[in-house]
Amino acid sequence: MGETSVTGHRTAVARRAWAVPLLFFGTASLLAVPLYQPGGSGQRAGHVLALLVDLPDLRHPTAVGLYWTAVLLGGTWVVARSLGYAAPAGAYATAAAVGWAALPTSTALHDLPRWWVGTGTGVVLLALAAVLWRRHVLYPTLVAALLGTAVLVWSHPAVGPLIALGVGLFALADAVPDNALQTTAAAFAVAVCLSAAVAPVEAGSVWALGGPLVPPALVLVLGGLVGLRRSSLRA
Repeated sequence: MGETSVTGHRTAVARRAWAVPLLFFGTASLLAVPLYQPGGSGQRAGHVLALLVDLPDLRHPTAVGLYWTAVLLGGTWVVARSLGYAAPAGAYATAAAVGWAALPTSTALHDLPRWWVGTGTGVVLLALAAVLWRRHVLYPTLVAALLGTAVLVWSHPAVGPLIALGVGLFALADAVPDNALQTTAAAFAVAVCLSAAVAPVEAGSVWALGGPLVPPALVLVLGGLVGLRRSSLRA
């Protein structure tokens, strides 16, 4: 009976606490936009930080890569601190690590035929990862998720960091039984798809490079505000 009570308390804490990570990631994504200054050499840099944002038109790809690395590390801490117990935070951290590893991995796909590593392939691989996850098959899940995310990032580099971020958010939404969080994660995925479809908006501008980040970021901010409102009403 006591164990059931503890589990119920942890679930209630998780339901109240997910709003803070969403606000963090949404705000961090909006703050990244000014870093997307055009003026790059047109060639992809060869080191890992720059490969985290595989956009050859960026003036300072290393700075942008370093920023997103800080967002990953800071966000993992925010998730762990906010939720206060291991299960959802661990699920997020594992999925986020896979997502971020997919960013440099995606650069290895440039020499493959585009028909083989298009958007459809990425979606199929992520669907396979979801099925394997439901069957509790850990390592094949991680491999499928890594490859699927890498393919999508390669296909849509303008929103690459958000695709990687989405892997962690979907794991968090799966671990925390809250309809508002799951709805926000789904809306985030739709916003990322729409942003990827319209990018680039205007060549040679900050908006062309960083603008696609804005709609998904606003979804996260709105979802976080809704979550805070729900928490205050439950308190």
